[in-house]
Amino acid sequence: MIHGSVTKFGQAEGSAMRKEFIFEKDVGFESCHASTLVELPDGDILAAWFGGKEEGDPSVKIWMSRRSASGWSKPTIVAQEDGVPCWNPVLYLDAKQRVWLFYKAGPNPEQWSGIYVISTDGGQTWGEKNHLPAGLLGPIKNKPITLSSGEILCGTSVESWRAWTCWAEIIHPRTSEWTRHGPIAVKGENYGLIQPTLWELEPQHVRAFMRSTRRIGYICRADSLDGGRTW
Repeated sequence: MIHGSVTKFGQAEGSAMRKEFIFEKDVGFESCHASTLVELPDGDILAAWFGGKEEGDPSVKIWMSRRSASGWSKPTIVAQEDGVPCWNPVLYLDAKQRVWLFYKAGPNPEQWSGIYVISTDGGQTWGEKNHLPAGLLGPIKNKPITLSSGEILCGTSVESWRAWTCWAEIIHPRTSEWTRHGPIAVKGENYGLIQPTLWELEPQHVRAFMRSTRRIGYICRADSLDGGRTW
């Protein structure tokens, strides 16, 4: 089951937090993983995750629920691919108030491809499916960030045979072009890092924290002083 943590802030009362179930039973899948949240301008919250028989099974799809004043909606399928599982959804609200849903599809992380859809009505409906070309995956697990420059920076990673490496992908809003930068790696450790999470400390200064293999055994950090182009 997925737990949702909803935080409300009040000017007089201070802040309050509560935990609640997004769902409890009769949801149409046996297991789920990799939940992602985004708060909408109207205060609603969207949650997405992948769910199916088990991780990696072809039955796995991307599911979504909405938290409004009346509570969480019944989960519905928002993305699926014939014959292969879906993986790692990422919800993101851009500067134009559009909601992006990024996810991966393929038999396993070594062979998956990146896909995204965009909603202009707060996740009520979704546009056409966009398949990224080989070599681009979109944000692999954690949210992109909007830089002070207006560019969208995605932390991504490639899990090849005995080689895990992080990269940065930049979406250029004016041209809709994507560029890839990196690699971000520990010297001498090819089987190393995945799933970076990013934030901008000051204009163009970006920091990344990354998950590592047991061989490295640490959360690793990298910094970029040029908006994610070099690390």
